[in-house]
Amino acid sequence: MNIKHLTPLLLSSLLLSACDKQTPEASCSSEAAYTLISQTIIDAVEKKTSDEKYTDTGEFIFDKAKIRASLGQLQIAVESVRTTKEDPNSSKKFCSGVLKVTIPASMLADADQAKGLQNKSKISEDARELDIDNNINVFTKKDFEYSVQPTDDGKELYVESENTLWVSLLNDIASSALLKPILEVKKAEQIRQNAQEKQEVENLKQEAEASKLEAERLSALQEKQEADQLKQDLLAKQAVIAPEQSADNNQMQQQEVAKYKAKDALDEANKQINIVWKSATKNTRAVLLSEQRKWLKQRENECERKASIEEPDNSIVQETIKLYCMAAMTNERTDTLKQKIASIP
Repeated sequence: MNIKHLTPLLLSSLLLSACDKQTPEASCSSEAAYTLISQTIIDAVEKKTSDEKYTDTGEFIFDKAKIRASLGQLQIAVESVRTTKEDPNSSKKFCSGVLKVTIPASMLADADQAKGLQNKSKISEDARELDIDNNINVFTKKDFEYSVQPTDDGKELYVESENTLWVSLLNDIASSALLKPILEVKKAEQIRQNAQEKQEVENLKQEAEASKLEAERLSALQEKQEADQLKQDLLAKQAVIAPEQSADNNQMQQQEVAKYKAKDALDEANKQINIVWKSATKNTRAVLLSEQRKWLKQRENECERKASIEEPDNSIVQETIKLYCMAAMTNERTDTLKQKIASIP
């Protein structure tokens, strides 16, 4: 909706009367008309910017002194002025010209940065939407229409113009430039908060992983203790009946003991390689998974073949050979795995 600003040039007429002993000239190209056009636009922008409030608290966003200081840097001029019509029944004149507003480059840059922080379009794009031309920091609009008319006593001058588009654009520039430091503080706080939340999530992940590893360690320890107890019980029983057994039975007991020791060796080797494997990152494990599966099959096949060759008849001795073989290969693989994990970025 267009808003017309109709304001008497009281201050300007007084200054002209006091200094030049002249009344304001009722001309389209008079300095009094230019001054009043500029002042009405500035006043309208100042009011619009001053009225902006925070939606959550209802407090005013901008300090009026800062608004005035900011708007005081604008340069407003009317060029290529022509009188388009004169009312024969009154002293009113209708005018047209090119309205040019020059914005300080630093203010324009601050406004664009603030709009960028809000993911909004640049000032130049907004001006294009309003059909206002833009060249770097100078904004112009042709066919700017206004009217001038003196009062009956000729002491005051009225200027009437449609400033809605300019008030909208200049308010956007002024409020965005003033808002920049506020937005930068909020942005920095958001970055800090995001970093803190990310670190908290990472800490929770590390704590969960540590708890999981500790639970696995305790479970493995419990299993080993139970196996040790069973072995001790078996050895105790064997010690009781040993005097009554034949030499063959004694040899069999020794072979069983050897097999348990071989199993212990393999259990310890498997424990160590699992620790190394779990210490790798998820991506590293994905890279090595296929190779690790291939190695497990190789270990099973090679040790089974070695045991069957070295002891084809005695199944207990054959199992013992296989277990020691698997333990040895596992220890070698653990060292190799450490090197491979360290070499993968």
